Amino acid sequence: MAVDTSLRFLLSLCLIYIHEAVGHSEGKLSFLAVGDTGGIPFSPFFTPTERRVATVMGKVAEEVDARFVLGLGDNFYFSGVRNARDPRFRLSFEDVFSAPALHRATWCMIAGNHDYQGNVSAQIAYTQKSRRWYFPNFYYTFVGTIPKSRSTVQVVMIDTMLLCFKKTPKSSSHWKWIKRTLKKSSANYLIVAGHHPVFSVGPHGSTKCLRSRLAPLLRKYKVSAYLSGHDHNLQHIKATDSTVHYFVSGNGNFCSSRKTHVQTLPRNSLKSFYGSSGGFTLFEAATSAITVTQVTDRGERIHTAHLQPRSTRTPVS
Repeated sequence: MAVDTSLRFLLSLCLIYIHEAVGHSEGKLSFLAVGDTGGIPFSPFFTPTERRVATVMGKVAEEVDARFVLGLGDNFYFSGVRNARDPRFRLSFEDVFSAPALHRATWCMIAGNHDYQGNVSAQIAYTQKSRRWYFPNFYYTFVGTIPKSRSTVQVVMIDTMLLCFKKTPKSSSHWKWIKRTLKKSSANYLIVAGHHPVFSVGPHGSTKCLRSRLAPLLRKYKVSAYLSGHDHNLQHIKATDSTVHYFVSGNGNFCSSRKTHVQTLPRNSLKSFYGSSGGFTLFEAATSAITVTQVTDRGERIHTAHLQPRSTRTPVS
């Protein structure tokens, strides 16, 4: 059974209200998303791209007072980790994303395909060993409140390996959990995050299983955005006949500028693409809109989008 929250993560979100009470907050809930940050399995255990991404993320997280980071899978290249004591946690994560602001933020993690080549349960167990690593189960959800308001942002972290590539009893349970979770959400903004993209123009392309089964649920339950990694670039995709925004943020460690599957998307749906170097995505949630900014490892803010609040807070039948 998936875990919705943990006491430790709830306490970290409570810091939002403390900041508001002392006048620090400007009425925004800020967070970052980055995928495919998994370093390399030999010295120095990180890539130059990962190091640059970590440096700029630290600066931006400090600037916006980021409360959490969404880690979009492929946390350890190329074969995950062996156990919760694996030195890769320190060498490819703790020692790289070392800025003070990235230590204050809670890192909400999910697994990618490379993580499944190792021990995903060990990554879940590491939640008990790290102050900032939060990976309570294979899939889970949490809700944050925008300071100085009653507006909420719900994040639903899903396991796309279980959904589409692992034929186990967990797969069916996971689909049911997603539908139930989205259906009952009354959040002002609803964000779903998984490793594999629903739509992508990169070398891996769109994920057929997610395109046929998940995309209809995202539309039906008025999801604001779907976030993913897997393809090593930054993308923003939105079709004119859908209110769902799709963001790929998978160049935290490697990068690719190839638009191999650009012809597979609906016309004019690709709003932004960048793969020349590393990058990540910044979210600044206010009551009026969420501002989404794609940032390169050079600190360049190359694309901005705005997510409007959901049109209804009444769960869809």
